[in-house]
Amino acid sequence: YTLRTLFPYTTLFRSDVHPSALNGALDRFAQFFIAPVFDPSCSEREANAVHSENSKNLQSDMWRMFQLGKSTSSRDHWYWRFGTGNKDTLWDEPIKRGVDVRARLIEWQEKHYSANLMKLVVLGKGLSPGVCLLCTSR
Repeated sequence: YTLRTLFPYTTLFRSDVHPSALNGALDRFAQFFIAPVFDPSCSEREANAVHSENSKNLQSDMWRMFQLGKSTSSRDHWYWRFGTGNKDTLWDEPIKRGVDVRARLIEWQEKHYSANLMKLVVLGKGLSPGVCLLCTSR
C-alpha cells in the first residue's frame, strides 16, 4: 500500500514493498516527481478527498486544538495559515474566479517538489548494498 500524509511543513509518502518488487516500485515512485501526469479528471477528485478529510476532522477535539493553536499564533508566521481546505476553497471559489486549478497545482509542484528539497529513505531488513545504487540511479 501507499500512504501520503501531509504535515504543516512536509509531505510524507510511505509504501510497503516486498524486496523483490523494490526496483519497479522505485521506478514508479520516481516518475511521480520526474513526469507527473496531472490528469485533469483527478484535480476535482483530489479536492473532494481533501473536503472529506477536512469534514471528518471538524469533529475531532485534537484537530480543534491544533486549529486553535494555529489561530493564536503570529499572523506573520507560516504556521498561522490554514492548513487544509474544502471543496469551496480548493475548487468552487477558484473556478468562479477563473483560476485554472490544475495549472496552479502544476505550478506549485514544480516549485516545491524538487530533488534538492527532498529526502528518500529506504528501510528494510537485510537490504543489500545494491539498494543504494538502485536509489541513486533514479
